Amino acid sequence: MIQGLKFEIRNLRFRGFLMRRKFCIPFFFLWGILSVCSFHVSAQGQGPGQIKKIEIEQYNSLEFDAKIAPDAQRVIGDVRFRHDDVIMTCDSAYFYSEKNTLDAFSRVHITKTDGSVTVDGDFGKYQGNIKFAEIWNNVVLEDADAILKTQHLYYDMNTEIAYYLVGAEIFNKGNDMVSKLGYYHRNINMFYFKKDVVLHTPDYTIVTDTLNYNVHTKIADFVGPTFIQNEKDTIYCELGWYNTNDTVALFRRNAWIKSGSTTTNADTLFYESQTGNGRAFSNITIVDTTNNIVIKGHKGEYNNITDRAWMTKEALLIMAGKEDTLYLHADTLRTDVDTMKFKIMKAYNKVKFFSRDMQGMCDSLAMSLQDSIVRMYVEPVIWAQGNQMTAEYIEVETEKQNPKKMNMIGKGFITSEEDSSWFNQIRGKKIVGLFRGQNELYRIIASGDGETVYFTREGDYLTSANKIAAPDIEINLKNKKAEEITYKGKSEAETIPVVEFDHTELTLMGFKWLVSHQPLDKDDVFRWGEITRTIDKQYDEIVAEETQPETLDSLRRRIEVLISGRQAEVGVAIMGFKDKDTLTINNRRHYPTMSVYKYHIALAALRLVDFGRIKMDQKVLVTKEELHPDTHSPLRDDHPEGNVELTVAELMTYMVSKSDNNACDIMLKLLNGPKRVEQLVKSMGLSDISIAATEQEMHENPEKQNDNWTTPFSAVNALDICFRTDMLSERSRGFLWKILTETTTGPDKIKGKLPSNAIVGHKTGSSFRDENGMKLADNDIGIVQPPNGYHFMIAIFVSNSKEDDQTNATIIADIARMAWDYYSKKKE
Repeated sequence: MIQGLKFEIRNLRFRGFLMRRKFCIPFFFLWGILSVCSFHVSAQGQGPGQIKKIEIEQYNSLEFDAKIAPDAQRVIGDVRFRHDDVIMTCDSAYFYSEKNTLDAFSRVHITKTDGSVTVDGDFGKYQGNIKFAEIWNNVVLEDADAILKTQHLYYDMNTEIAYYLVGAEIFNKGNDMVSKLGYYHRNINMFYFKKDVVLHTPDYTIVTDTLNYNVHTKIADFVGPTFIQNEKDTIYCELGWYNTNDTVALFRRNAWIKSGSTTTNADTLFYESQTGNGRAFSNITIVDTTNNIVIKGHKGEYNNITDRAWMTKEALLIMAGKEDTLYLHADTLRTDVDTMKFKIMKAYNKVKFFSRDMQGMCDSLAMSLQDSIVRMYVEPVIWAQGNQMTAEYIEVETEKQNPKKMNMIGKGFITSEEDSSWFNQIRGKKIVGLFRGQNELYRIIASGDGETVYFTREGDYLTSANKIAAPDIEINLKNKKAEEITYKGKSEAETIPVVEFDHTELTLMGFKWLVSHQPLDKDDVFRWGEITRTIDKQYDEIVAEETQPETLDSLRRRIEVLISGRQAEVGVAIMGFKDKDTLTINNRRHYPTMSVYKYHIALAALRLVDFGRIKMDQKVLVTKEELHPDTHSPLRDDHPEGNVELTVAELMTYMVSKSDNNACDIMLKLLNGPKRVEQLVKSMGLSDISIAATEQEMHENPEKQNDNWTTPFSAVNALDICFRTDMLSERSRGFLWKILTETTTGPDKIKGKLPSNAIVGHKTGSSFRDENGMKLADNDIGIVQPPNGYHFMIAIFVSNSKEDDQTNATIIADIARMAWDYYSKKKE
């Protein structure tokens, strides 16, 4: 083996060509010796900053093929190339020294010198100047975390990004994936899958259109319509994540879980598959088709294995019967199962229910589906067929969800109104009411010191009152009136003519008339205390809400009242950081972002910083030509002559904190244009967003202002990235928060009516008015931190406004203050 023999490729090729013409025999004699030797070719004159040449380290024979290219060298037999930290082997190759590229054939194998990754295939092309490989047929990429198999792979070794466009299989420690398109960012351990994505885990099969997957943490992010299924559960969402290690997941946007006969919908669902535990937030609906039960609320927990759940925040139980539907509200609803696996429903604190034939209220209630008995505790009241029934404790025996028997224990009292001043009354230690047919109360039995007061009338006029006391009393009713009364045991009776009516004498001990608390429709179950009606029902609802603790729904209604009647279209989204409870109003339309999109540009730039594609301290030359004179630009004011070098960090500070339009366009140019920025932010899980025009393009053609748009919900999701460790590094998130909190524009918008101790990071955006005085956009999005730690994200878009600028700002400030009041009062 001859060691240390080196030639310069370019000179060897040229001299070899001459020698083949003039000195053929000596040349091939030498060539035969060298063909079995370890052969090394390097580039001379390599200096700092120069492109490194591919080096040939090993082969069995080498020849030239001018028909292919002037500098084409055909390398055959156990070929080995080296380029920086990349080693490539194959059976044969064409090497083009001038272009610094090669084509490799058969058993192509590419590896890093540290062994961190290998790529195998049948055929490959490698471009040394940009360290880019393309491999075909039976391609396998393997590293410590994943194996990727495809028929055509592109691999950028500068950025450590591999991608495919013809479908692939990926294997990651028990998880298998397939998709039509995909990108693998090895430096951050992330796969980005598109089109016909299927992820198989030991517990679930996930089918989606867009999926981001971390091969190190094994966490999958969903960025589009997604189904997650196994033999027991089916889950759907359009945004969320799933940790395949511990089967913990968060589902958002139209999310639902179906397990057996129970389906749960919510704005946000947090689920642990192994334990069956789940939490739900905002607009929750649980449907149990087996028992015809629906439960609604805004905060709840459930367990699909034990079939236990609780709900609070405007909790509502709906039980559908054949003839009627029951609506029941309480501060907290809880479902459980007894030892026989029958479901038990419990309601705590301020219970009120409504159905067409029966209404009621109490402090707490329990309902068993085993014995079909409803038990009411602490000052229970039931209204049915014009009768008010009270006792210390009431239980109702039901059959097919219809009452059959009612037991009123301790101070039982039944009252019905005879006219506006006089009431029929039945009193006893225990009262039993019997029902038949369509919830008809047909018999009442009072025992234990029974007393009654009944009025008689002739036509429309009362004539007398009968007051009777007896140990036991039985009353048969017809058409809701007493038809026959039987008194058992020793009784005392008195008939009082109308002229001697006296309220004291004709009112039994314990009498209460509580009709002002009676719910008259299903919405009244949410109102505790006396219910009053006004002509302005909307106003009445607002007043009623003010007596209750603030909820997300009441906050929504207050905002809707605020913006109603405004000469503007107002879109709102508010999302809590801890619970991810979300409120949206008018979210379906696309709102022009104006300068709000500078925040999204910053997200894209920081994404590339974390990828190592650009650096925060990287210098960017700003020319005078780039400093347009007819636009908002503190950068131009600071450097009117231009031709100054600024770092990427400085440009982003101008762009976001000072909303500089020139800095914005310079950053867009650095990031390869608006559409590239849009692609980057969408790769971070954002949807419902378009970034298509620069600031200068919008200035020259105002119609292009509509080309940059988003929705309020998408905007708060973009703000949420400030807290997400899977999207940006800690350093990038810290810098982003810094430039948001240093924003100088729009002090009268989100910050306008907040207390001085509020910490706010935000980004505003606004347009000029058109010739008709209409303003296309007045916007503000931001993150607000109350002292109690309940941070929230808020996005408010005021569009097509005929209101003045101060009114637009006040609308934004008022909505932000309402959100502040809601979240600053929240407790753990």
